[in-house]
Amino acid sequence: MDYAATTPMDSGVEITMRPFYRGIFGNPSSSHLHGQEASRAVFFARQAIATALNADYTEIVFTGSATEANNLAIRGVFEHILGKHALFSPAEKRHSLSAHRSALKSGDQAGALPRCSLEHTPNTPLRIVVSQIEHESVYEACMALKRLHGAEIVEVPVNGEGIVNLTKLEEALNENTVLVSVQMVNSELGVIQPIKEIGESIKKYKAGAGGAVYPLFHTDAVQAFQYIKCDVADLGVDMMTLSSHKIYGPKGIGLLYVRKLPTNHYPLSTFVFGGGQESGMRSGTENVAAVVGFGKAVKIAEKMRVKESKRVAVLRDALWKGIKKILPDAELNGPPVGGSKNRLPNNLSVYLPARPAQDVCIELDLMGIAVSPGTACASRAAEPSRIIKALGFSGDRPTSSIRFSLGRQTTAGEIRSVLATLKKRFGVK
Repeated sequence: MDYAATTPMDSGVEITMRPFYRGIFGNPSSSHLHGQEASRAVFFARQAIATALNADYTEIVFTGSATEANNLAIRGVFEHILGKHALFSPAEKRHSLSAHRSALKSGDQAGALPRCSLEHTPNTPLRIVVSQIEHESVYEACMALKRLHGAEIVEVPVNGEGIVNLTKLEEALNENTVLVSVQMVNSELGVIQPIKEIGESIKKYKAGAGGAVYPLFHTDAVQAFQYIKCDVADLGVDMMTLSSHKIYGPKGIGLLYVRKLPTNHYPLSTFVFGGGQESGMRSGTENVAAVVGFGKAVKIAEKMRVKESKRVAVLRDALWKGIKKILPDAELNGPPVGGSKNRLPNNLSVYLPARPAQDVCIELDLMGIAVSPGTACASRAAEPSRIIKALGFSGDRPTSSIRFSLGRQTTAGEIRSVLATLKKRFGVK
């Protein structure tokens, strides 16, 4: 009952990866036959993923994890604007501010430099806008930029179901805002954010600012892809993070979709230097087998998405109905179940009053049921959930909430087994 933490590798993915451990073992950067075989496999996997996202294959950057991809998006944009690793040559940087503004007014984005790279001064900190319930890899990356570079981090509040306050987000946009990052689906609550509406708000703001390049819009879609179509053009995002092991692919690989600037450059500075792989965004020999497996996992997820979403939603709703019957005082965190468009179909976040989440998780684990008190990245900390706190709850709710998350292998029989165990251990005598 913890598929949001990770998923078992699909058998089709495993079979697809096998040849790339021993048979097709070349380095994709090598020019000989062995290298070109590997390079070809990487290309076709990249192309398959780009097609699924409605993107160009050159906009897909493979990373070692979704955490790395989130850091690349956040730190990359911020440090690029600071000029740590300048995108533009010294000659380009000597362009006057007046010439830059003239280019913006004439609509010549290709001839214009990003506004913030010229207008930023130490007295006007660059701003990043996020929601209050971002994943740790986004939240901690922002906090690091605040400590190291004085970044201004604006955390937009959410309502009682965990949905971002769009009005407050729009109010947070100003001329120093370089990035907005909002997770498409929160892994703890399963709440689906209005990403397309946020994208439209950002686009409207930039149009009102004379066609500004910034702020860019990033979304962590790690939990979303399995159940939601992630068309980057339709959603209006500039960057999107995905993870292989969340969609029945191998661990150790993630990706960042990056929309290029009008200058055909990436709006990022890299922090992994070397041979210049991944168009210079992430040096290091590609993990060919994992890349191939990721591509296969994406294809399978695309094919199964609609049918699987309906199936797990039925099981999830049956689980919640059974929990309420056994434990009448249990309450749901996040949007309602039973057809809600604002909740992922496989997620159930439950508050169990006066029952510490860590204790419940350990007891259920000993009885053969794996659940989580929150995200896998933070569950070992045994601290109150900042996500539940952000919903406006206090008392023991942030420490007494657990997450059930279903997956492809979940059956109706397993749901009945879970309910029987809950009744035996926690039911009213």
